[in-house]
Order: sequence, then structure tokens, then C-alpha cells
Amino acid sequence: MSAPEIEKITAFKNICPYLEVKRQEELVRELGIDGVDLERRLEGLRNEDEFVLVLHFLRCCKHLIPFEEGVSQLTGTAAPDLLIQLHSGEKLLVEVKSSEKDFLKLGTGRVKKYMAVAEDLGFPLYFALKQRGVWGLFSAEHVLAQTGKMCLVEDFTKSEFDAKFGNQWYALPKGLEFHHLYDRDGHGLVQSNHGPLVRCDVRYGGKRIMRATRTDSNMFAAHMLRGVVIRGETIGPESGRRRGSFTKLVHRLAFPMMLADYHLYLHLIQSTSREGGAMYDRTAYLKALQG
Repeated sequence: MSAPEIEKITAFKNICPYLEVKRQEELVRELGIDGVDLERRLEGLRNEDEFVLVLHFLRCCKHLIPFEEGVSQLTGTAAPDLLIQLHSGEKLLVEVKSSEKDFLKLGTGRVKKYMAVAEDLGFPLYFALKQRGVWGLFSAEHVLAQTGKMCLVEDFTKSEFDAKFGNQWYALPKGLEFHHLYDRDGHGLVQSNHGPLVRCDVRYGGKRIMRATRTDSNMFAAHMLRGVVIRGETIGPESGRRRGSFTKLVHRLAFPMMLADYHLYLHLIQSTSREGGAMYDRTAYLKALQG
């Protein structure tokens, strides 16, 4: 892809969250980018924004410096996406890639070009790979040893994402239940079609292990956890009952589930509305953080 096309798609990605759908379609035609695989390109750029957001929320970086791909083409440089310095002092170059498929193929010729640039600059090179919503971090040497064919399930034990960035995982058992009580006449920060959420219980094995009310600081955390589980599509059928202004809904985890810190952070973004009532996406949220 040429430098002008890259710059146009990047510009469209940055302004897209602020435009109505009709105006977005008009702008695609005006920029002349309707002939490229636009949605795939945009999702790749949005995942780069997501990676930056994850690092921000994990508070693991002292410095986070992006490279401009269009400018680097002036010297034919295969520039990675980011230069990162961790709070430990460790510095690394990172190239971000993503796929919704089980396997992700990186051209070995391109990998070697990235490695040559990293060697010239004196920093180790890593690839941050996202597959099916899960992030991994792999050394360039490991990627090259796999001839660029990466499968996060098979390669997960080789990932350095958690160790370097301080991410943690949580195991949720099958049968974990979320009991939400809504009151049409009540008050609360978390809204729904049934009214404000006034109480949330997390239960397992017939016992309550957590309760949060509308005035409790745990309320948003409990609601956020339930939201992530539902988005993960491992939840059983919803059951509920109504009495007066109250509605009680129960969700039950149908399968065991693993959650990472960043899943909770990203769900928080997707559950937050911005001025005008529209929901944030990853790019718009990152722009808001940048002021």
C-alpha cells in the first residue's frame, strides 16, 4: 500500500467516530479509498489503538513513542509501530498485528526487515499479536523460528505479554451466576431498559460470594465483570422475574472462562458513552485520553 493511501486510511480512522454513517460513506468516496480492503485495514489500525490503550491501563510504560509509517517510507524503512520503555528501564520495539482467524501468517522477508531496523537502532524487536481477542507478545526470533506462522493457542506459553506488561488472568468457573436487580423508580449509575441497577450479587454453588449496591464502589466492577462474560458468549439463557417496579435478571456462566485484566478495561470503554450519547470505540477513547 502506498504512503498516501496509508495516510488517508489513518486520517479516516481518526475522524470516523465523530461522523454519522452517511457522512462516513461520503468521506470514503471523497478520499478515494473505497477500492481498498478498507474494513480489514481499519480494524488493524483500531487494534493498534487497542494495544496502546491496554498498555496505558496496565500502567507499565515509562515512555510510549509511535512511529509514522508514511514518513518512514521516504527511506524505505520497515518501521515497527512503537518504541516502548517499561518502568523497569527495558526498551523494546513493537510491531502490532491482529487476526480473527486461528492462525496469523507474517511474511519472513518482512520480519527480517523489521529485525534489521531493530538491530541498527539497538533495541530488541517484539511482535504484539492479537488473535480472537487475546493478546500475546513474542520475540522476533521466535516468530522467525516459526517461519512467521503463529497460532496463539499453540504459542501461548512462549508469550511474554503478561511477564513484561504485568497483565493478570482470572479463572471463572462454570455455574458462576450474576443476579441483577433493577428498579424503574430507583437511582443508579448503571442504566438499562429495566431502569437503574440497584443491586448485583455474584453467586456460586448456591452461595453468595459478592454483593454490590448502587452506593457501593464494587457495583461498577461487578456489572463490568458480568458484561465481559456476556460479550464472551459463554453465558447461559437469561432468566428473570418482575415485581412492581423491580426486575431481577439472572445470568449463569455456561462454560469455564478465562479473563485478562485488559478484557475488563476494554469492556469499560465499550460501556462508556461520550457527549451526544454515542458509545466510545477504541479510537475515540484514545483520542479523548490524549485531550
